[in-house]
Amino acid sequence: MKIPSFQGKNNPDAYLEWERKVEMIFECHNYSEEKKVKLAAVEFFDYTIVWWDQLCKDRGKNGERPVETLLEIKQIMRRRFVPSYYYRDLHQRLQTLTQDSMSVDEYHKEMEITMIRANVDEDREATMARFLSGLNKNIANLVELQHYVEIEDMVNVAMKIERQLKRKGARYDSKPYSGSSSWKPNSSKKDDKPIVKPKIDETKGRNELGSKGKGENLPNQTRGIKCFKCLRHGHVARECPNKRVLIMRDGIVESESEKEDDEDILEDTSDVEYAKGENIVVQRILSLQNENDEHGEQRENLFHTHCLIANKLCNVIVDSGSCTNVASTLLVEKLKLPTIKHSKPYKLQWLNDSGVVKVNRQVLISFSIGRYKDEVWCDVVPMYAIHMLLGRPWQYDRRENEDLFPEEVPNGLPPIRGIEHQIDFIPGASILNKPAYRCNPVETKEIQKQVSELMKKGYVRESMSPCAVPVLLVPKKDGSWRYVVNDKGIYVDQEKVKVIWEWPKPTSVSDVRSFHGLASFYRRFIKDFSTIATPLTECIKKNMGFRWGEKQDDAFNLLKDKLCSAPLFALPNFAKTFEIECDASEIGIGGVLMQEGRPIAFFSEKLSRASLNYPTYDKEFYAFFF
Repeated sequence: MKIPSFQGKNNPDAYLEWERKVEMIFECHNYSEEKKVKLAAVEFFDYTIVWWDQLCKDRGKNGERPVETLLEIKQIMRRRFVPSYYYRDLHQRLQTLTQDSMSVDEYHKEMEITMIRANVDEDREATMARFLSGLNKNIANLVELQHYVEIEDMVNVAMKIERQLKRKGARYDSKPYSGSSSWKPNSSKKDDKPIVKPKIDETKGRNELGSKGKGENLPNQTRGIKCFKCLRHGHVARECPNKRVLIMRDGIVESESEKEDDEDILEDTSDVEYAKGENIVVQRILSLQNENDEHGEQRENLFHTHCLIANKLCNVIVDSGSCTNVASTLLVEKLKLPTIKHSKPYKLQWLNDSGVVKVNRQVLISFSIGRYKDEVWCDVVPMYAIHMLLGRPWQYDRRENEDLFPEEVPNGLPPIRGIEHQIDFIPGASILNKPAYRCNPVETKEIQKQVSELMKKGYVRESMSPCAVPVLLVPKKDGSWRYVVNDKGIYVDQEKVKVIWEWPKPTSVSDVRSFHGLASFYRRFIKDFSTIATPLTECIKKNMGFRWGEKQDDAFNLLKDKLCSAPLFALPNFAKTFEIECDASEIGIGGVLMQEGRPIAFFSEKLSRASLNYPTYDKEFYAFFF
């Protein structure tokens, strides 16, 4: 390991970093103190080597002894390269540290390094408050609404919010969360003016050209302001009260107005050139409800595209959360599609506001999306939001290679390939040659029967090898003979889970955190963990106080039972397809990673205040995205 060089620049941080690296290298070697001093001095360059030579000469002239230990050279170099006001500047830098143009990760690392170098040892809550006060205002306002216990959780939440704001294209607000700090420079107010004035003048000019005369009754301050989203006067875009939906197709943003909703899209497509198979992802970009909406409804869309049915252009939604394929009565009537009686009639209630809908008819629809063509059976229901909805049954029908894997394995061994596997014995090792177990006539007959079947199928063959291993048969309850691991199956050793079974009922917030931390370590093995643990997380919230009731007691006992049971998970096979099943409830979301119908891992999360208001489709999509 090579000792880094030191040039003697006037940078205390660089010197302290060099000093620590030298100490770490010397800790790996058993050098004497004299050799440590010489090895450190060898790596001096530029100004440092000149300064060190002069220092050694001066000590010799004054009759002082030479530097003999690493501690002495550190003290001498600190007096030269670390000024006396360095730690005072560190504390001042820590007090005035804000995020500004840094990312959340860079800001957290800068604060952590400064605290370590300044030897600041403060309470966890004080560190979290310091971190929150330095965040940019748009991030800090959202972080404050989230739940976190440790500073690491708080940093992860802030980083997640930062990524979401960047994806949404939010304006980067570099104002710190604590705007009333005394150290904030006065020039920050002046910097805001060049940003605001051009927007007001530009929108005002467009207002005078495009819609003269509007907004005359508004105050003078807001008369010239025009919202570029709803094109109304008196407010800016971030205060827009109108809920709108934008559609992005091939990088082009299109706006959906309410007039387009009433238009009949079942039109002749002889003169229409349609998009070939590209899905349109509809995103909700505004969060406020329209003030003028009489019905108080909010439009929510999923993966939405167009398809051709009987040479007519129709709307279709692909919804992985739907358990049925649905076609609207409007589509069936206008295209005059033949229907048949439903084999298993049922009732639906979520499609419209008219109450329960009885489903008793089916229709076979042939559709095409670009070059893709298919046929699907759909249930006919009075649906006005869309013409056709494709759910999970349509997705399961895409098993094109299902007939390539028969249930019965063909007889005979596979053909000889280029690489053959063989077992190489260790030189000098003895080959196993044990006598067979003594068997009764019934077991002997069964062994002969199974060996004959294997030889007939070509799986085994006669061998003259001296290696011999005995066969052991175990009778099953159904009368067959098979090899088993244990007749009791797989179960948990009661001695290993005794501590969890005897875990006392928590009497304080600290006890709840201790148990919650243990259970969280195994959350991927517990289905709906976040939903089950919701009553416990309510107890450890800040400023809530410890409250233990019936819900908390039930959640505590249920988690203990889940921890002591044995979930049988399958090992993942990365050569096969993985399946993800998601679900959502009022308080949480969950998901299961599966392969061939067997669970591999669970995931769950408790919804926060903001996400509790999401529609059901958004919650399910959030579970899949997360």
